[in-house]
Amino acid sequence: MVSEPALTSIAALAEAVVPSGEGFMDPSSSIAGGSKTKEQLRKHYVRALHKVIDESDIVVMVLDARDPEGCRSRLVEEEIRRRESEGKKLVFVLNKIDLVPRENAQAWLKHLRHTTPTLPFRSASNHQRTNLASSTAPALMRLLKLYKPSAAQSATVGVVGYPNVGKSSLINTLKRSKVCAVAAQPGHTKELQTVQLERGLRVLDSPGVVFDDDDFDDGKGRRKGNVLLRNVVKVEDIEDPIALVEEIVARTDHEALQKLYKLPTIETTLQFLTMLALTTGRLLKGGTPDLIAAARTVLTDWNHQKIRYFSEPPAIHPSLIPSTVVEGGERTVAPGAENVGQAQIVTEFSKPFSLQGLFGDADAGAFDTQPASDAMDIEPTGDLVECMEEHVDAVEIDESTSQVERKRWRSPSPSPFPESVPAMSENVSAMRMPKRLRRSHIIPSYDAPVDEDALQTMANSNPLNRRSLKRDAKNARRAAARAMNAEVAGKMDVDEVDI
Repeated sequence: MVSEPALTSIAALAEAVVPSGEGFMDPSSSIAGGSKTKEQLRKHYVRALHKVIDESDIVVMVLDARDPEGCRSRLVEEEIRRRESEGKKLVFVLNKIDLVPRENAQAWLKHLRHTTPTLPFRSASNHQRTNLASSTAPALMRLLKLYKPSAAQSATVGVVGYPNVGKSSLINTLKRSKVCAVAAQPGHTKELQTVQLERGLRVLDSPGVVFDDDDFDDGKGRRKGNVLLRNVVKVEDIEDPIALVEEIVARTDHEALQKLYKLPTIETTLQFLTMLALTTGRLLKGGTPDLIAAARTVLTDWNHQKIRYFSEPPAIHPSLIPSTVVEGGERTVAPGAENVGQAQIVTEFSKPFSLQGLFGDADAGAFDTQPASDAMDIEPTGDLVECMEEHVDAVEIDESTSQVERKRWRSPSPSPFPESVPAMSENVSAMRMPKRLRRSHIIPSYDAPVDEDALQTMANSNPLNRRSLKRDAKNARRAAARAMNAEVAGKMDVDEVDI
């Protein structure tokens, strides 16, 4: 069997065929004669993808939860695993989990975690520019920090995936602000973007790439239809939308389509498009139904998730199926594959973190359930028992004195505490910061913008500030005027006495 070309060979071929920076235009453009330019632009994107993998220590592949298997790239996965000796790591992020049922998302997570660490993710849905929040972002940030070589070294995270799977939205959610432009149309990100998440951790946002050449051939086969149904090309640039509607009708329940478009029984795709064109008024001259316009309407609804669809994971993971060979007209298990299917799924990594706890916390944030780390029962032993006993004693003391009114620790008056409660030591009380300085416990990130109040405070405290200099000059003029008035008044008194 012919092996697939490696990602490095594809990038080298693109470098040899197309000079860098030549003839780039929108990949979704439908200008006549632009097929060659689109191919050049696609090879430019492949080179950009290769650059992201070269510069990244951690590669995050974003998958659409509605069709995770269709969004994977074997070329990228094999390239990263081949370079694991260089310290590169691969992480799957199952995005848009809110568009599929919980059971389906959990089944896909279990399927993908056989081979690669996979975390669920739900991007922030609010429309404000700052303070974007998501319950699934902390688990991913924790994994990225733990994958860093060391706390002192910086790490680069490359985000790759098909167009319109949510790469830029993921970065915005991690950054908690809109640093990358997002759009519902595919191909919005055209160049590499670098975003500094925090000190020692930066992210590379790459353009969406349709990875495999076999998926995007010139034929109208099923594989090309599968790619186009992933919203990687604008609807108006699809040459044969009716063929894609046939795929949608074959995948979707007919009753759901009838209820959505308020149509009678659907038997064939042409009948469905004809009735849809008549009911929506999409007609040509002479009252002929415009099937192309009706098909584009269905594709637009498909891309905007009005037509609900999600794929099912395989019942048995391919790694659990042993290879077979034909011997004597019968298919038998290949030599060396007798124990395939008996291996256990990895449940934990070596230090510094537990895989089960990390996945449990991520799933809890995604599906609003109790974290696995809280559900696990840990048997206390050794020093942990002593710490727990001290904690219990402290709790008992607090309960016994809860009815006594307490004053502030910085108060000079005698302590109203009972003798059984040890008073706070003077050293600790002296080291404690005033309450006005303990109001905020939020530590801003390294590159966070300075607050306006802080800037105003810094400006007022600067003795060389223009406002301070003006105020001092004004006060000096007033003092000089008062001194002059006092001197004049004194002279007038002396003259009156002489008279």
